[in-house]
Amino acid sequence: MKNQFYFRRLWDQRYQSEDHLAEYDGWLDDFLRDFYPGQRLLEVAIGSGPNLCVYTRLNPADIYGCDFSETALTLASQKKSGINLFFHDISEPFEFDNAYFSVIVADLCLHYFTRRVTQRIIDELFRLLGAGGKIFLRVNMVGDFDSCFGQGDEIEENVFQNNENIKAFFSPESLCGYFKQWRKIRVEPNYTEKYGKPKQCLMAVFGKS
Repeated sequence: MKNQFYFRRLWDQRYQSEDHLAEYDGWLDDFLRDFYPGQRLLEVAIGSGPNLCVYTRLNPADIYGCDFSETALTLASQKKSGINLFFHDISEPFEFDNAYFSVIVADLCLHYFTRRVTQRIIDELFRLLGAGGKIFLRVNMVGDFDSCFGQGDEIEENVFQNNENIKAFFSPESLCGYFKQWRKIRVEPNYTEKYGKPKQCLMAVFGKS
């Protein structure tokens, strides 16, 4: 069982370091038309809020963001006022009604769990998303050695544990396997230097019919 205090302290320490203060890297630029007034948006594991600059057409009161780090939430609140920020462990259920959100963003946060927990998170996000809604996400990609692919004990296929830390890596096929009840819109490799270092990941968009 994960030590919740350990992980809260770990993420707070990361966001207290300048190395983890990410800037927006353009990954959503092709989808700006998908963020428009009248939507209610949730960004899970929002971090310090680098993606907030994309949501300029939305009413701040319709923007929700959660994180497992209080430090991250403080940083995000300094980037955009009036939004709804709250502490939450995304491996646990949310207290929102079904179909509460129009769009969900999950940027480089779904790869810290076992396959069972990852599926549970994605199923919960499906519950939260309304019909016609979309999820925009990025995850670790198989073979990204810059992100510690292959380091630690392989506890499941392409899922590695080093001490208490888990990192999962996805191929396009394995990622789509988690989204069987969704409509695939786009899945492709993505290059980022979001945290100042090169990283190969997968970018994906799925819809809910």
